[in-house]
Amino acid sequence: MKKRFLAMLLAAMMVVSLAGCGKEEEPAQPVLEPEPVAEPQPEPEPEPEPEPYVPAGTNPLTGEPMEPAYEKNRPVAVMLNNLKAAQPQLGVSQADIIYEVPAEGGITRMLGIYQSLEGVGTLGSIRSARPYYLELALGHDALYVHAGGSPDAYKDIPAWGVDNMDGVNGGSDAKIFWRDAERKKTMDYEHTLVTSGEKILEYAASHFRTEHKDGYVYTQAFAGDGTPAGGAAAEHVTLKFSNYKTGKFDFAARYEFNTKVRLKNDTKVNTTGIAQYEDGKEVAADIPANLNIGGTFSPRSNVRLSLGFNYYFDKQSKQYNGDTDLNDKQDYLEHNAYEILGGVEWDVNKLLTLSMGVNSNTFGFGDEARYISDMSFSTSSVSGGLGASIHVTPKISIDLAVYKTFYLNFAKDQADYGGYGEKMCSQLAPMLQGLAAANPGLGAALAGFNAESMKIPGRDEFTRKSIVAGIGVSFAF
Repeated sequence: MKKRFLAMLLAAMMVVSLAGCGKEEEPAQPVLEPEPVAEPQPEPEPEPEPEPYVPAGTNPLTGEPMEPAYEKNRPVAVMLNNLKAAQPQLGVSQADIIYEVPAEGGITRMLGIYQSLEGVGTLGSIRSARPYYLELALGHDALYVHAGGSPDAYKDIPAWGVDNMDGVNGGSDAKIFWRDAERKKTMDYEHTLVTSGEKILEYAASHFRTEHKDGYVYTQAFAGDGTPAGGAAAEHVTLKFSNYKTGKFDFAARYEFNTKVRLKNDTKVNTTGIAQYEDGKEVAADIPANLNIGGTFSPRSNVRLSLGFNYYFDKQSKQYNGDTDLNDKQDYLEHNAYEILGGVEWDVNKLLTLSMGVNSNTFGFGDEARYISDMSFSTSSVSGGLGASIHVTPKISIDLAVYKTFYLNFAKDQADYGGYGEKMCSQLAPMLQGLAAANPGLGAALAGFNAESMKIPGRDEFTRKSIVAGIGVSFAF
């Protein structure tokens, strides 16, 4: 028993001894807890969008939805200015239909048709009536708003039964119009008259039938997609209203016919010795036909570039010729005269406009210049000028200008200046012949005196110089 106990004790000591001979134990590493991961949350259900409100009625002018209360209204047709000088236009974007129609001088005016004027503010500027605008308004059974009119329009308004409101010659209806104070500062008077949707509705309610009669129907038909079957895309659309104005370009051309002019002298005594001025002598002095072409381009609203060309049919215009005593002086010309003109205007601001121009004249006199003389002449030239206009008020401007012309110097040489040598020879010939007959010895000496030897050479030099300055005042009535 003792032996067994000793053996167990010895084994235990050996275990302890072996453990002491091993490596030291490393300290225990801390255990890292994993980062918490957020659980994915479900996306909230989107709130359903409310259905847009769509009025139950239909605008008879556009086919678009509108409040049923306005469907049977008589529309209002308003005359609107369409000149650049009258911009900005007021209330145009709220019209249901706009008719743009050529008026006098190639300009256009607009007739805005409004099915309802509720919420429409200031309208203008308002312009005058013409018969064709009345016809358009009547086609819609519309009330007509205008400011004055042509004599024909004033005759047709009562004859056709047009319910109208007139801002110029109206009675109580004229009170719905006024002259806009801001426009009066910068615009001509005729561009300042305005009205409003509220004032038109207020006046119309107590003076006119404001709804269509029972049974009235429009003939317009509307489609959701109006694209023609088999149609092609229109990349550009151009509407040419007249030959006078097309967008940024203005173009004009004019032809003036030849004017036949005959001058008859009433000269009791002609002391000049010139046949042209003999009493009763009739000579030609036609005004030549001319072709004028001009154009203006506005790259910006305050800048205008101009180019012009004038052509004069001088060779086809009869002029008296003192050399031949016939109306054939135009035959001396080598070609017709022409002018080329260019210019630029710049509206610096509302108070000041600056301008610059150049003009080139070319005449067809030829090298001999037989057409011109010391009594009447012109020479080819180039002119340049500068100008300024100070706008004191919308109707009054002070204009300043200066220009200089550079003329082509031209020399005309004559072998016998004015034919004086030949004339002298013809006058001396009888006397010389008498001397030769009386003194035969002088015959050889006098033989050298003839028209050729007595020619007097001479030269005319044609030149001009000019510089011009001017000042003026412009009034717009």
